[in-house]
Amino acid sequence: MKNPYIGPIADIVDPYLTVDTKKNGGFKHKGGEYQDWWLRTHPGRWALIGQGGMGLTREWAQEHGYKHATRNTYQPNQRIYAQNPHPEGESFLTAYKRMNQGVELYIPELTTSEFGWTPAELAEACQIARDNLFPVGE
Repeated sequence: MKNPYIGPIADIVDPYLTVDTKKNGGFKHKGGEYQDWWLRTHPGRWALIGQGGMGLTREWAQEHGYKHATRNTYQPNQRIYAQNPHPEGESFLTAYKRMNQGVELYIPELTTSEFGWTPAELAEACQIARDNLFPVGE
């Protein structure tokens, strides 16, 4: 039986968040509520809640009753992790060691598509999808 209080460390810091957004209060109302909800609904699990000055702080985690851990004390690379304590949860060190073991991904066998697209057409469609899903500001 799988223990629901143990799992991979969740990365829940918005990758589009900037320090300016945080200063303007945008993160406080968007990402912060989501991170708090995730921690409350996943007791025993660890999550990345702050990175490089973006996201939530250790002080926030402590004020809200969460355990916290920090990696890389140098500010641009600093990562802050939090856990809603649970007796069946694991320690941060155990979760962190498991995180660094690598992930094995299932990669299906490469076959032709039923759409009959050429590699160039598929590459163009992928590029258009990336441009629309991950826009880059000018």
